[in-house]
Amino acid sequence: MKKSILTLAILGVISALLLSFVYQVTTPIIAERQEEDKKVIILTVLPESDNYKRVEKNGIVLYEGNKEGEVAMIASGPGFGGTIELIVGANPFQRKLYAVKVLSHSETPGLGSHITGEEFAKNFIDKPFGDYQVVKRTAVDPLEVEAITGATVSSEMVVNIVKNAMNQMLVAYGFDPISVTSAPITTGATDASTGASVTTGATDTTTSATDTSTSATDTTTSATDTATGATDTATSATVTDTTSTATVTDTASSATVTTGATDAATGATVTTGATETTGVTDTNTSATASTTTDTDTGATSVGGEG
Repeated sequence: MKKSILTLAILGVISALLLSFVYQVTTPIIAERQEEDKKVIILTVLPESDNYKRVEKNGIVLYEGNKEGEVAMIASGPGFGGTIELIVGANPFQRKLYAVKVLSHSETPGLGSHITGEEFAKNFIDKPFGDYQVVKRTAVDPLEVEAITGATVSSEMVVNIVKNAMNQMLVAYGFDPISVTSAPITTGATDASTGASVTTGATDTTTSATDTSTSATDTTTSATDTATGATDTATSATVTDTTSTATVTDTASSATVTTGATDAATGATVTTGATETTGVTDTNTSATASTTTDTDTGATSVGGEG
């Protein structure tokens, strides 16, 4: 019995020593192979370089190719299923993106995992720096990125990481960052109480947008026409006529906004005590003013056609 215990103890010590020896021998070999693999990947996003050097600028680690201007960096950010890590190759001096490769990810197999595919990678080959936007159709503009079918969120998360990497490169070399938007960060996590997907950092880019041709602002709430004092509750849009005091017509509801007065008999909006010469065209808005007298109330209604 004692001999068996001693034998087992000796075998255990020998096994531990062998494992330690194998670890010490294989660790540098594995590290060397990983470095070689890393070099191959970095050079795939630097089209004319066959070597590179590691540099650090403003706290950002970069890989400068031996072809002037070619730079690569490793960038990461949240994806739908976990962290996505990319290698981004570009020329920050020419503001040109060369290529993007996925190093690691945890996206949904068969859907988000297609961010590693060649078709998706084509979205980032030889493109100008800019505010890339994901579209659910064939991309026709250099700044458009065609979404992966069934994996729009994963597509948007990759685009977020790429845009952030471009700006980090610009800042590292002393340039001003470009203005970009970021898609909401949506993960695979769900709210335990509602079962809904968790979205963080969401930005609604459609509200508070100003139409520069009419100075109309969509505030997404019931708003008042500042030209007439009337409230348009049908469309919740604020309309400000900055060129004249001509009547403004809401194209969504076809309602003409004039004053708060209403003819109870006809439901028409009227202006009482006012006389307007018909057939007169407002030269600022090209709207033609006309007048109609309500025989029941004696009020004169004012209409305009743009």
